[in-house]
Amino acid sequence: MKKQEQLDLVLDILKTHKINNDALTLELTELLGPKAGGLSTNPPKLNDDGEIVELWCTWHKCYEPVESFAKRQTKTGYNRHCTEATKQCRLYEAEVKKLQKLTKEQMEMVLEGEISVEQAKTIKEDNDAKIAELNELKEQKVDFAK
Repeated sequence: MKKQEQLDLVLDILKTHKINNDALTLELTELLGPKAGGLSTNPPKLNDDGEIVELWCTWHKCYEPVESFAKRQTKTGYNRHCTEATKQCRLYEAEVKKLQKLTKEQMEMVLEGEISVEQAKTIKEDNDAKIAELNELKEQKVDFAK
């Protein structure tokens, strides 16, 4: 029997016998719940009926109400990011991709003799600095739409 099955069984027994002890439930979830290595270390939070009420947002690094997640064909049935985080992630990735594309264009311009190698290096360094700044902003969860 897998650990998740054991956890589900124990939680079902607690529910059947109307044992409502949040500390015990939390302890059992930590002990028997999924761990790193492909399984979530932040399992969905369930209500008394076993329905998912909160999910861990991997972008915000906190639990969010299930209503703020898009449905997906995953183990939980929802996306890994809440919808706001998904939007921010896409904006971040688009900005980084745009900067990386500029770098490729600069290389082509050097090959065609339109700019010097030194100018291309300067542009690349500027773009790399912008990407590093975007990565830092991503860690701070800044709104990229602004």
